[in-house]
Amino acid sequence: MKIGKASIYFLFFIYCTFSATLSLATNYYGSVTDPSGDAINNQFDFISGSASISGGNLILTTTFAPGTFDWGTAAITANLDIDKNPNTGWSGIDSGHTDSNIFGTDYLVTWGGSSIFGAYSLWQYTGGNWVVVDSNFMTMHSADSTSVILPLSDFSSNLGLINFDFLSQKVLDARFTTTILDYMPNPGSYGTTAPVPEPSTFVLLGTCLVGLVGMILRRRER
Repeated sequence: MKIGKASIYFLFFIYCTFSATLSLATNYYGSVTDPSGDAINNQFDFISGSASISGGNLILTTTFAPGTFDWGTAAITANLDIDKNPNTGWSGIDSGHTDSNIFGTDYLVTWGGSSIFGAYSLWQYTGGNWVVVDSNFMTMHSADSTSVILPLSDFSSNLGLINFDFLSQKVLDARFTTTILDYMPNPGSYGTTAPVPEPSTFVLLGTCLVGLVGMILRRRER
């Protein structure tokens, strides 16, 4: 059976597309911003944040307006809606159930530099209660930012497309913090992650396209 030129080109194109699809990495990324100057008492004033799912970890990062962040008294919370369903998990993003119509908190991460406030914690809302899942994850901080790195094995299901937001408070003593000083983004909105292909995927697609063009040109020369 003789296969025509068009069929060869088509099969090669299908092969390239299929191979690139298989190589797509399950990396995800999302970012949020918040206006500067909207935090109570100009303390812990968020300006940007992100959630990155890559290399077997969830990395959460927050950045603050210069001069408003103090690692030693920070109490940062990240709310995670891992199934993007407001009807599951804790209703809303705080104790007052703010945004309960759009956000259901399945997990929350709390961290900060205060030695009197206790360890960092990843909490899961399950069976109507908050349960500590992990209290020994990595944190980093600079003059105006802080990050946490959580292994994906901490979570009950694979993370991919998730919704998230951040809250800031200040530690007062071993039992108490201030009220929420800043939300990021502001209530009524939230961040969400999206797939991010690895560079190798684009390299493969480019190689396939170059090969396909080369095949066509060689056929025409004959």
